[in-house]
Amino acid sequence: MKVLAILLAVGVLILGMLYFHESQNIKTVREQLVTTSNQVVAAREETTTVKKEMTGRVTELQSTIGTEKAKADQQIGQLQERIKTVEQDLQDEKTKLASVEDQRGKVVEQLTTVSNQLFTVRQHYADLARTHTATEMELKAVSEREAALEMEKASLERQLNDLDALKTQIRLVKHRLWDERIAAWKRQDQEAAVGGNKGMIFQNGQWQTGRKPAS
Repeated sequence: MKVLAILLAVGVLILGMLYFHESQNIKTVREQLVTTSNQVVAAREETTTVKKEMTGRVTELQSTIGTEKAKADQQIGQLQERIKTVEQDLQDEKTKLASVEDQRGKVVEQLTTVSNQLFTVRQHYADLARTHTATEMELKAVSEREAALEMEKASLERQLNDLDALKTQIRLVKHRLWDERIAAWKRQDQEAAVGGNKGMIFQNGQWQTGRKPAS
């Protein structure tokens, strides 16, 4: 009986030790699970934060790209309008010069005809005067014809000079308008550069504070 009681006591002790050891293992496992769970939650929170920051950055970049694209499209539109203006100016000048040149060609043709007629009349008058075969009335008529042709020739020469002056004037006016247009475009570009770079412009290899040109 004593031996049996001792064996039972030993068995209970062993069971108790085994239960205590198992409890300790379960506690350790639970602690590890809690730690791991906390790490997972922290990682999820960090991932959520990073994702939110990345999403915000992407949105910001998309907005910036959209703004830059809009500016680029606006600049392209302005350049296209300027090209149209230049082409129109050139076409206007070409048309006006062509019209003047056409008038000049007609005047030159008339002047050539009158000059030939005048040469013929002068030669005829000289022949009549040399041979004394013409009456005083005939000589007077030839002389009057010569005077009329000289007046017509002088008038045509003035027209020719006026047309040449007109051609020069057209070019001068167009060049002056062109210089004014270029100056206006430069002011627009400088104002756009100052506004687009927060008051800074890049000149002589460095950024400088820009000022809008006086109107």
